[in-house]
Amino acid sequence: MSTIDSQIASKQKELESLKKITELTDTMKSHLTQLSEQVKDIETDGSRVASIMNVWDTVTESISAAGLGLLRYGEDNYKVGEWQDDSANATQDKTGKPEQENMPLPEGLVRVSATTEDT
Repeated sequence: MSTIDSQIASKQKELESLKKITELTDTMKSHLTQLSEQVKDIETDGSRVASIMNVWDTVTESISAAGLGLLRYGEDNYKVGEWQDDSANATQDKTGKPEQENMPLPEGLVRVSATTEDT
């Protein structure tokens, strides 16, 4: 009977080892599942950051283009002082048009959509 008892004891130790391995495997599986979810979150957040950076690139390019458009005029091109509301009091230039109509105005900024597309 001692050989049967030793075989049973051996099999019980093997069973305990398999239970520990199964428990560790389940723990590892749950950790890998959590890691997978976190990697998906990082990927989503990374694409959002890339989208925001593309929008900012467009904004800075638009501001630069608008600024370059203003460079063609100097300070001498703009009238300093208050604007006159009545056109009757406005002075006229050589062409007979009121002086205010001939003055260059700054070009407006390019409008850029501030919304982002969700992918």
